[in-house]
Amino acid sequence: MILAAATAFNPSSLQSKIPYPKVVGGIIGFIVGLMLGSLAIGGPLLVLFILSQGWGRHSLRASMSLYLFVIMTSSTLGYIPAGLFTQERLLLVLLALPPVFIGFWLGSRVATRMNEILFRRVAIGVIVASSISVLVREISTM
Repeated sequence: MILAAATAFNPSSLQSKIPYPKVVGGIIGFIVGLMLGSLAIGGPLLVLFILSQGWGRHSLRASMSLYLFVIMTSSTLGYIPAGLFTQERLLLVLLALPPVFIGFWLGSRVATRMNEILFRRVAIGVIVASSISVLVREISTM
């Protein structure tokens, strides 16, 4: 939440504040890859890093798509020797594919109609809203 606020309120000054962005980016990518493979979370951290670097919406979407494709493909391939790729998981994947393609199609249409500033605000808003919903859910189950 703190990173989202920092990215929302002052992205241009963050570009010069992150030392060695290529090194830091690789470290963040590795950590997010571990988090995605083990906990299925972490993508928002990478999105915030990319937004803080001033990349455009098309670069962000392309980078995240390629990154998530590589991470999820390697995670899925890791399921096979571990015996975790069962018929139930295969059915779940098949059931999830139509909503994924519909979401991708809708997201592409909406994102191309937004300007850069609105896209950044919406991306940060989605990260904040999803973070708050997870926090509320976890606090309510205590």
